[in-house]
Amino acid sequence: MNLGNKLPECYFHKATGYLCPACGNTRCIKALFKGHVLEALEYNITVPMLIIIAGMFYVEAVFYSFGKKVRIFPRSYVLLGVLLGSLPLYYVMRNILPFLTIC
Repeated sequence: MNLGNKLPECYFHKATGYLCPACGNTRCIKALFKGHVLEALEYNITVPMLIIIAGMFYVEAVFYSFGKKVRIFPRSYVLLGVLLGSLPLYYVMRNILPFLTIC
């Protein structure tokens, strides 16, 4: 089944010619389901990054359910600032540097 025919076009990309933050998410998830991790990272890095962070929190929750408090994901304002600051930078830079995406 081809999802591209069933989903609407990106109105931001259609109007401006630039990639929006969500451009490539569907292709990224399809590539992940096929096991093509590097290809998924080329479409959009957001989804794999969120999956890794969610997996870390899930492992912490599993350990916590067995009575063991383990911190895998660091709780730091510096890390949070780097993550939240790097995403907008990535979204802008992938429109400027074509090697950051294969859309």
